[in-house]
Amino acid sequence: GARFYRVLKNWVCQFGVSPDPEISAVYDYRNDVDGTILPDDAVVASNERGTVSFSAAYSEKEMAVNRTTELYINYLNNSRLDAHGFAPVGRVASGLEVVDAFYDLYGEMVDACSLHPEKNNTCHGVNETLLYSQGEAYLEREFPRLDFILSASIRGEEGCGDNVGWALASIPFLACALAVCACASFVAYRKKRHRDRPQVQMVKYENVGDEEDEDNQLFH
Repeated sequence: GARFYRVLKNWVCQFGVSPDPEISAVYDYRNDVDGTILPDDAVVASNERGTVSFSAAYSEKEMAVNRTTELYINYLNNSRLDAHGFAPVGRVASGLEVVDAFYDLYGEMVDACSLHPEKNNTCHGVNETLLYSQGEAYLEREFPRLDFILSASIRGEEGCGDNVGWALASIPFLACALAVCACASFVAYRKKRHRDRPQVQMVKYENVGDEEDEDNQLFH
């Protein structure tokens, strides 16, 4: 299962890179594979605690661009990201306490330490270049305590559309990364030192008014 490779309790936890380097190479925006880069979204919700957004590269104008499969969950109110184009696409509807318990002692990714010096995070974390080039073998060897996704299910019929319902089959990790923006998703993860399977449920924002729509149950 793909790992939560960047866990900063005073910022975000990030995931979405495939354990398989051949797959992650396809979705590395620097390779510019046709159809893999998502168009930019308008920011219609704020990066508050528990919301889910796509991670992205920064343009020269300090705006989020070149989104593919990397996602993050906000641990805190990070609304200052809104102005930079990081558009939340969903929210953790249940199981946020599981996210809060992710292992975080590796600190910030080594190649991202200069991004947020004000956070004063230790910088002994994942090297993103090696994450993409070596995948799970690198993480298992150097960062074995990182939590990871065990299975994921999509809620909704094929294509999702406007209606949401439960799907029972497990899906590959890549589908999990895209599920948050395509339809509601259910993510289960486990720690190697535990035998139980804590669960996290994420739901997608259907439209601008979702936060006031009781039927979507996004904020309850």
